[in-house]
Amino acid sequence: MVTGEGLEWSPDEVLVFVACFGPLWEAAESVERHINAAFTPSAGRKRLHSIFEALLFAIAAKVTGGYRAAERTLGDPVLWQRLTRAVAHAHPDTPDRRLSARPIRRHHFSWLRQRHLGDEAIAEIVDRMTQAALEAIVHMGGMDPEAGSVTHPATTQMLTGDGTWIPARYKASRRKRIEASRAGKKLRSDPDAVAYHDENSPGGSRGFMAVMGSWRSPHRQERVVTFVDIKPRGRSDATVFTDMTLETKRKHPDLTKGLNGIVYDMALSSRDCDSLLDGGINPISKVSRTSDGHPAATNLGDHIFHPTPSPGRQTFKRVIAVDGAPTIEAVDSDGIAHVVPLSRARTYVRRHPRRCTYYSDYAIPDHPLVPPRLVGATTSIRHNSTAHERNVRPHRRRTRALRIVSEADPDFDSLYGLREDSESNNSQYKQTLHHGRARTVGANSLRVDLLAYQCFTIITALVAHHRRTRDGLHGWFGTRPPPYRGDPTG
Repeated sequence: MVTGEGLEWSPDEVLVFVACFGPLWEAAESVERHINAAFTPSAGRKRLHSIFEALLFAIAAKVTGGYRAAERTLGDPVLWQRLTRAVAHAHPDTPDRRLSARPIRRHHFSWLRQRHLGDEAIAEIVDRMTQAALEAIVHMGGMDPEAGSVTHPATTQMLTGDGTWIPARYKASRRKRIEASRAGKKLRSDPDAVAYHDENSPGGSRGFMAVMGSWRSPHRQERVVTFVDIKPRGRSDATVFTDMTLETKRKHPDLTKGLNGIVYDMALSSRDCDSLLDGGINPISKVSRTSDGHPAATNLGDHIFHPTPSPGRQTFKRVIAVDGAPTIEAVDSDGIAHVVPLSRARTYVRRHPRRCTYYSDYAIPDHPLVPPRLVGATTSIRHNSTAHERNVRPHRRRTRALRIVSEADPDFDSLYGLREDSESNNSQYKQTLHHGRARTVGANSLRVDLLAYQCFTIITALVAHHRRTRDGLHGWFGTRPPPYRGDPTG
């Protein structure tokens, strides 16, 4: 996980950059302020280590391969002194950003995680890491509003997402643990874990569904996890990803000006697609299949087709969305009806105070079954579901079978191909697990582990971008960023 492709640096060098990473210090300082505000003086031992050192330890566990390995690595007095000097050198004007005299140990990390990294603290860290991820993406040239257009989005304007199953550290359920306890046996379980696919099932694989959103440039090692969280019970991973994307855009409008769309799998429902379109985001996904395995289809009603060139006689044709693409019906000489997909010419957005509405201009293609007078005739088709479809026919929304970029669209392969990188991202995270299982117990502990992985991807992407472009790292790793082996600037 440390060496990767294109970066020649050791775990020690990675930890130096982690120790100097400004956004991580800001996230930790925000949590420390809340702790100090609620602090009541009392007798007892003084806290030896800071929240930043707990986060440093969590990331060290991802870099070195586990908590015991992190304790051994950070416990090296030579390395700890190197980290201490690097932080003081990178942040000379911020005396509060200093490491403790002694390295943090595993039991110190466990105590800090259980005592101070609760829901509110994790929410603070999540917000800062999401902002840092977006700032890094913009720094690397992503989310550029001029990179593509609404009609032809650029891959650097897209976020990809996926859900991945993380088996719990212990296989047993809470019910089995209680039954074993009554029988005089000890059995460990994770109280927050749920059964795979069926949260009420007493058996089967138990664990957590993590939902990640990521961005990647066309260059190696420049992949950033933008946000990550655990799916709550009773909701699909696609809906969680949709809500996280919209919330990110709402909180950071300046950093997401160039966010043109998202890429997800067929778990994206018609309701999710409508939410994304209303929020000004183009959902790129395949259309789900019906129960009998056929592509979904929705009647979009009659549309007026305007001849080209004008003037000419307008024609009414019924449009049916099939497998993402709007189609018309054409009859051959034998009276057999055939489906003819329309060609997308232009997509545009009408922005309202509370939502956006997407439209596309489609043309009838030059097809053997299409009369010459209809070839090139155009019509405009709305992509957002209408109020009638949402309220009266919720299971027949047009977003069930209609996409701006369908599988037959020339742009589909390049955009939907980003899904492979999302799966690669999940695979890379799972390589850091212990025998494929979570290293921690409890949902909040797993969130800290996921945030550590997110922070690692941000740092790796920034250093890889610096190596490729020689863009400065100032501001990201203090006023005097640390050097590393192979640094092109010397």
